[in-house]
Amino acid sequence: MSYDIDKDFAWFKANRADLFRQYPGQFLVIRNQEVLGAYDDDLAAIESTQLPLGEYLLQECLASPDAYVERVYTPNLVMA
Repeated sequence: MSYDIDKDFAWFKANRADLFRQYPGQFLVIRNQEVLGAYDDDLAAIESTQLPLGEYLLQECLASPDAYVERVYTPNLVMA
């Protein structure tokens, strides 16, 4: 079964207010509608998560829904 990042992002958006109360300004690692970890910066989240990139949602938890930023991390992409 492949990972469905869209489902986790929809869950994050639906629960953003509650998540912000618990994790204000932190970077959340989310998989299968569950917060696996909360970190002060995105690099710490990536380095601490034991899943391959692309197998979880990494989302900064901000107060405003207007602050959503889409970031795509892929280990095999090389830009020249």
